[in-house]
Amino acid sequence: MDFLRFVAMVENSQKPVFKVKVGNVDVAVWEHQTENNKLYHSVSYEKNYLDDKEEWQKTKNLIGNDIPNLQLGLQKAYEFIKIR
Repeated sequence: MDFLRFVAMVENSQKPVFKVKVGNVDVAVWEHQTENNKLYHSVSYEKNYLDDKEEWQKTKNLIGNDIPNLQLGLQKAYEFIKIR
């Protein structure tokens, strides 16, 4: 797959097939299909937090207390992928 087609796929990506929120961490499962019609999944996460201006922000950076939330979210994502 060339780079431009990959960028187009990302820009036109569908909604996640599974989402779970654990505390302040969101985990999503995305379904993809190769040119050979083979399905595979990828997983993404985001942490939500309030900034100094009391506005909600998203980040990929975690602190120690976020790790159990991410761990549980990833476990739920893994279970979803395995039962599909």
